[in-house]
Amino acid sequence: MPSYKLTYFPIRGRAEHLRVMFAYAKVQYEDNRISQDEWKTIKPTTPFGQLPVLEIDGVPVEQSISLARYLAKQFNIDGKDDMERLQADVFVSHIEDSRAGFVGVLKEQDPEKKAKLLETQKTEVLPAFFEKLDKRVAKNGGFSAGKSLLWSDIMLATYLEALVIKDIIGADFDAKYPNLAKVKDAVFNNPSVKAYIDKRPHTDI
Repeated sequence: MPSYKLTYFPIRGRAEHLRVMFAYAKVQYEDNRISQDEWKTIKPTTPFGQLPVLEIDGVPVEQSISLARYLAKQFNIDGKDDMERLQADVFVSHIEDSRAGFVGVLKEQDPEKKAKLLETQKTEVLPAFFEKLDKRVAKNGGFSAGKSLLWSDIMLATYLEALVIKDIIGADFDAKYPNLAKVKDAVFNNPSVKAYIDKRPHTDI
């Protein structure tokens, strides 16, 4: 097994799905959470001046989704065949499209426009998106792709967690989208993942 060192800020952000994957697979790694001051020193040494960076046997590699796909293969949670792997990839791509749209709203500088865009996300865009994903999971028998938990399920669970923290989805989510709720619960109720969550540092993002 290679040695792993994951460097990111002390937040969930773009590294939490990787941390949860390590926890789920019960694979040891160094969780290197750095401050903004430390980042100023470290940034010039990173491949593209961005985080997260995962060092694999000392080799630094960037891009969180590519890293997740790599770890999924290493941990045997990428899919049992080419079709499952394709379906998992597609599912993750949908999540990333949704995330990009939501992040774009958060970056809006005009407060009035931002409020309107955020309301549209909460009342129109995300509900339509979740309805489609919920049907996809139901069709697959309870998971995002295939018949067992894959990296795409972890990607979904961590995305939903981020939306809960930002108060974008509320207490009625599980009732509205029961199949997505089951995926989320399957990830976060996993004993190894739960142990990680119970001891991880508390952050608002």
